[in-house]
Amino acid sequence: MTPTLSLPRLVLRPLTKATQRQIDWLRNPDVVKYSEQRHREHTLTTCLRYIHSFTPDGHIWSIWTMYNDQHIGNIAADVDAPNNIADLSIMIGDPTKWADGYGTEAWRGATEWLLDKHAGNLRKIEAGCMALNTGMRKVLERTGYQFEGERKNHFLYLSNQPSGAVFYGKFR
Repeated sequence: MTPTLSLPRLVLRPLTKATQRQIDWLRNPDVVKYSEQRHREHTLTTCLRYIHSFTPDGHIWSIWTMYNDQHIGNIAADVDAPNNIADLSIMIGDPTKWADGYGTEAWRGATEWLLDKHAGNLRKIEAGCMALNTGMRKVLERTGYQFEGERKNHFLYLSNQPSGAVFYGKFR
């Protein structure tokens, strides 16, 4: 079961429903410019299907600010139970909250819970992103993830500019 996690400035709550706010984020080209979500059509139905894809083993949280209880993004752990690992992903959908450290705080909180022997009890968390996504790479490095490799020219960014896919991991 996905718990609520209280962090210094944020609360991570289990995400159970799709909202128009989330769809608006996914339809915003600036929000998804480094994400493969930029290639998909998003509706309440597709968002709800995505949320339900995390049961029974995975976890998906909505990210809320503590000071004004505002939903600013989502973070999800796609668990591979047989290998005791998860692929972690995040979207800070509210651009006014970028560069405030919220992504790093949410990432650190989810990672710590997932790796904790008395909580998520996973042995490793993995994450990947477009090599051009310097913001996400900083989050990974600040939270102790180690660079594991790159697939050269994996993505086509904007006007077909090639970019690598970089992969990071963190062990318990």
